Amino acid sequence: MITRRSAAAGALALGAATVLPGVANAAPVQPRAAIVSAGELPAGSSGYTLSTKVAQPPTKPARDTPCDRMAHRIETALAGSTTVEVSATRGTDEIHVGISEGSGVSTARDVITACNTDPGVVPQATVGAPSDLARLAPFITRTRDGRLLQATIDLRGVSVTVYVVNMDRSVDSSIFWQVLRAQVAKVERQP
Repeated sequence: MITRRSAAAGALALGAATVLPGVANAAPVQPRAAIVSAGELPAGSSGYTLSTKVAQPPTKPARDTPCDRMAHRIETALAGSTTVEVSATRGTDEIHVGISEGSGVSTARDVITACNTDPGVVPQATVGAPSDLARLAPFITRTRDGRLLQATIDLRGVSVTVYVVNMDRSVDSSIFWQVLRAQVAKVERQP
């Protein structure tokens, strides 16, 4: 249950990427064209699903925790926004990637901070970016139990969010880094 709530916080951070307007430094990125394809995911990945999601207005939270209140505020602000998402699995790891117009790093940080105070959520700690990604100032976190690893990066006027979750054990971090690098490279290559 706790890991599921952590995964829900990751999904909220994925959708939260559309809250703030972005400023593009090149031609606008077309999220559907910029999202990773099945062939760009790690070998052995399966169940590739591409979708475009429009955020719906939230229902009243069942609980009154800082995480639930933040989720409600973010979901209210997101109502009507669009995110292009990909999901797949590799072994027992679930891979999720999203591209949204606008800036998402500060919003993701706010969500994680609020949810870290919730006793029903496995706390997340920030993870330092490898040198090839540090220039992008990503917000990267990992749950204490290692079952969720996620990043949000603002890049060329869009927000890229990648998370890998496993309900049974620590995620394979090599999958996460491979997908994150592939997604960043694809956005950077867009004309």
